[in-house]
Amino acid sequence: MRITFIVPSPQWLTAAGVRIRYKRLEPFFDKKGCIICIIPVQDVRVRLIQEADFVIISKVFSTDSLYIISLCRTLGVKVGIDLFDDYFSEPKLSVFRKFHDWLELASKIIDFILCSTDRMKHVASKFINPDLIYKINDTKDPNISFSETKSFVEQK
Repeated sequence: MRITFIVPSPQWLTAAGVRIRYKRLEPFFDKKGCIICIIPVQDVRVRLIQEADFVIISKVFSTDSLYIISLCRTLGVKVGIDLFDDYFSEPKLSVFRKFHDWLELASKIIDFILCSTDRMKHVASKFINPDLIYKINDTKDPNISFSETKSFVEQK
């Protein structure tokens, strides 16, 4: 199985959000025979979409993402969006209006939404059937013991 994550730019490949949410998943998916591919939106090609079993769009709130969602649907590839942050619950604030409008449109053509908090699951449920929203906690290495975690916290 191949899961392709699409992010806004090459700089996002090293951003904390990508490292925390996607890069740390790679060893777990590798064990299950899954391949994770993280690519900037400008590097998306039809071939990459065709090779994917799932496409997840993260923080790409442009018409490019709507085109990619439509392409996935045409090719029969399951497509979803990952909602990291809440840009969507206050549509009356002009600074958030474009995000709200984007989610309103995207939610009509996606297969699922990923989020990491109950708050975002609640917000997303205003746009899409709650059965299609999956809350996935941010990952951590399951091989790190409690005592190691405690030591890390004390060091911080």
